[in-house]
Amino acid sequence: MKLLFCGDLHIGRASARWPDDLPAEMAYAAAGWGDIVELAIEQRVAVVCLSGDVADQDNRFFEAIGPLERGIGRLAERGIRTVAVAGNHDHDVLGRLADQFPPEAFKLLGRGGVWERLSIEHDGTVLHIDGWSFPQRYVTQNPLHDYPIREGGGDGAAVLGMVHGDLDNPASPYGPLELARLQGLPVAGWLLGHIHAPRLIAPEGRPFVLYPGSPQALDPGETGHHGPWLAEVGAGRIHTPVQRPRSPIIYEQAAIDLTDLTHEHEAEQAIYSTVRRRAEQVAGENEKAQCLVLRLSLTGRTPLASRLSGLAGRVSSDLTSAASLRIVIDRIEDVTLPAIDLDEHATAGTAPGALARLIKALDARQPDGPTAAAESDLGEDEAALLREAREAIERVCQSPHFTTLGEMPLADADVRRMVHRQARQMLAALISQKQDE
Repeated sequence: MKLLFCGDLHIGRASARWPDDLPAEMAYAAAGWGDIVELAIEQRVAVVCLSGDVADQDNRFFEAIGPLERGIGRLAERGIRTVAVAGNHDHDVLGRLADQFPPEAFKLLGRGGVWERLSIEHDGTVLHIDGWSFPQRYVTQNPLHDYPIREGGGDGAAVLGMVHGDLDNPASPYGPLELARLQGLPVAGWLLGHIHAPRLIAPEGRPFVLYPGSPQALDPGETGHHGPWLAEVGAGRIHTPVQRPRSPIIYEQAAIDLTDLTHEHEAEQAIYSTVRRRAEQVAGENEKAQCLVLRLSLTGRTPLASRLSGLAGRVSSDLTSAASLRIVIDRIEDVTLPAIDLDEHATAGTAPGALARLIKALDARQPDGPTAAAESDLGEDEAALLREAREAIERVCQSPHFTTLGEMPLADADVRRMVHRQARQMLAALISQKQDE
């Protein structure tokens, strides 16, 4: 028996930064659902499993219902069953959709927040699916507390658990789940929903836990490959799922080290080579890729520091057709430093010296740095600066212009990163002014 796993389709939304010169309909999550249907038919799967948030919001019922009905109907015509659990976005939509189909075509498991088991037989193989659906938009209790522990069905068949929830975040209002609890239950694997980034946890001898992620990437924060997952059932187990990258748009972030480069044409070549290499790699890994959206960071110590703003503009326009797929340079951030010795400047009682000391202190406390110290471990002056920066950023976030965006949590690492970037830019400007005198 072959299964196809996906979730968080968010039909009703479209991928951000989609180029105007590509077919607009391909940007919509509904098109991604159509591609999933075609893949399921091509692979002759028995069941398509959807782990919630299939529709973006319950008030977009009519925007989602048409594509979903067509896709489920097409699958049913080929003898492929669709099984789903509802998430926080579609707790109402999926129930109404389920009422439109016979359960042999589409089955919504666990309505009202009550665990439910569905047993499926296909070509002599039996699979039990235990599912739980969101009864309302917010759920603060762990859905696993009410999970009925059953050892298969007495027939040695594999058990798949399906639930939408937030893993290892006990304060979450979106069905908080515990990894240890998931892997301690008598199931072959878990299909989760809610997190848009794909994540597979598959330790030897324990149930796998899969966040399939959004099958189509929807915004620049959803980097890397996206697509549905295939798994096979046999001999009382579910084999580890394998992703099939098929998102038409891929978002990436890349750092390009310009250390010791002295001419702009060298920087241009370094950027071009990096982008071209990544575009060719993406095209080889994802046959459905049509667009690569890149956010680039220019790093390193180079005499070109503070002189790359014009270069960024030229690259954005010149690289749009550098490979077989469309390339969009969404952002180029120049975080280069002048080719100076930070240690040498840090001993001076000058403004550049103060900035050099601050940069060195923050460098040492990056998450992957040698000490990874907390903000409280910084020097008194540096810690005070970070507190002032946090207060200033929070004042901006509380402005009426941003209230519609909702609460935006600000981590210490975010503050350090912003201060670090400003310190580099100020140091580069001061060094440039000194050189021009």
